[in-house]
Amino acid sequence: MKTFARPLAPIATAIVLGFLATLPFKAWSQTSDMVLIKGQVIVSDQVTTAVDLTLDVGVYSCDKVLLFGRGKFEIHAKDGERYELRFEQVGSVSKTVMIDTKDVKKKVGDKKHVVEFDVVLAPMDTVQPLHYAQPVGKINFHKSNGRLLVEHNRQMVATDPALQQK
Repeated sequence: MKTFARPLAPIATAIVLGFLATLPFKAWSQTSDMVLIKGQVIVSDQVTTAVDLTLDVGVYSCDKVLLFGRGKFEIHAKDGERYELRFEQVGSVSKTVMIDTKDVKKKVGDKKHVVEFDVVLAPMDTVQPLHYAQPVGKINFHKSNGRLLVEHNRQMVATDPALQQK
């Protein structure tokens, strides 16, 4: 009968590798100072140019965010920061979404914090081009319990100053 010097070595190796593979997920699920911002940009078939997503963090940082798949995005954000996401496409009306993660830690229960939304970019009117006067969405968390608060603003103004005066 053949015996192995270390019969548990392959099993122990598999257990260690399995544990190491789950570390990123466990680290994400156990940290309460991170917020996952994710969603999708939906565009018209009439406009075929690329969509740019720019992320401003506070007043110090400005980064381009890579869109994957069919316009999907994921941003791992820190608690206590203000984020401005600008969605731009040549030939479409640009949109801005503001996210303030200041009170996200006050959420009761689950420590995973996910903010998920989609952004629809509409083609720009060529006769009277308009843009949004303010960010189309402001997302923050209630200061007492960390509940998600969303505010919408769809007010549009003329892009050309000469058209605004008429």
